[in-house]
Amino acid sequence: MGDGRVSLPLKILPVLIALYLLSPLDLIPGFLPVIGQLDDVGLMLIGLSTFIRLAPAEVVDEYRKELKGINSGEAAQLQAAER
Repeated sequence: MGDGRVSLPLKILPVLIALYLLSPLDLIPGFLPVIGQLDDVGLMLIGLSTFIRLAPAEVVDEYRKELKGINSGEAAQLQAAER
């Protein structure tokens, strides 16, 4: 969200999704067990997927590599701590 290479309209998408999730309005009422939460989860997954798909590919690749480095670094630290 803080990367200047991602356009402002695209940055608004996660904000709109968060506002929907926090709003009392729902496509499927939340009081219905399990089903009421599935629309929220589905919307979140679709929104995240859309955000990643529409973001510039080089930005997405850069952050994926960074996350892989963090994950592998943490795994190495945990293995070293266990020894």
